[in-house]
Amino acid sequence: MPYMNLFEEEFGAITVTEAEGWSAQQGEASLNSRVNGDEEEVIETSVARNAALEQKNKIAIQMLEREYASSVERVVEVLNELPGVKWSPFHLASVDHFLASLANRQGFMVLSSDEDKISYLKHRTGTKLYD
Repeated sequence: MPYMNLFEEEFGAITVTEAEGWSAQQGEASLNSRVNGDEEEVIETSVARNAALEQKNKIAIQMLEREYASSVERVVEVLNELPGVKWSPFHLASVDHFLASLANRQGFMVLSSDEDKISYLKHRTGTKLYD
């Protein structure tokens, strides 16, 4: 057991008696004495940490909202709301277009009116809304 020999060489001369060992009561008392001495510093640190976490959470929520706005699920919901589109050949070609890339979904979602969305999809898919 070569590792045991190495362990013995490094730590064999160290002896920890029961009086020197850590116990929960000693640890808690030690922590309490440190906290009580620097209570203002602890509060300031906690406030700063909470502010940083709050900002991080806001950023995470914004990222999730942006991701959802261009998700296949959301884009198809918007497509289904367009008049006369659902389950037509135009609809199926549009879904294929959205599945092809994130950029296709984002390009569609930035358009503000139904007419613009339909014109965009006609151009990009090469299909007509009504045959």
